[in-house]
This record gives sequence, structure tokens and C-alpha cells, in this order.
Amino acid sequence: MEQVGENIKLARKRRKLTTSQVSERAGIAGSTLYLIEKGRYRCGLWCLLKCTSCLRFTG
Repeated sequence: MEQVGENIKLARKRRKLTTSQVSERAGIAGSTLYLIEKGRYRCGLWCLLKCTSCLRFTG
């Protein structure tokens, strides 16, 4: 989970988005995104899909 969170954080930073912007687009709390990025939150697949879809991961 730590690697997934790190990848989400790197993608967010490359796109110059704030945690507030990504969490709002994903429909999750900013604190949830923070914990995901730190690898400390065990969320469902739907939550990860929302984060990655708003960052437009392709593969």
C-alpha cells in the first residue's frame, strides 16, 4: 500500500495539483488522501480508482 500511495503522490505533484484539488475531484476527504499517500490508510478499491481516475493514470 505504501508504493501505491507514493505513486499517487508523485502523479499528483507532477500534475501540480494540491491534495485539496485531488480529494475534491475524487470525492474523498483531504485527510483520507493524505493517509493514502502516506500508505497508512486501508481503503477500498473504489477509493483508489477515484484517485487514479482523477489523475488520469493510463497504465
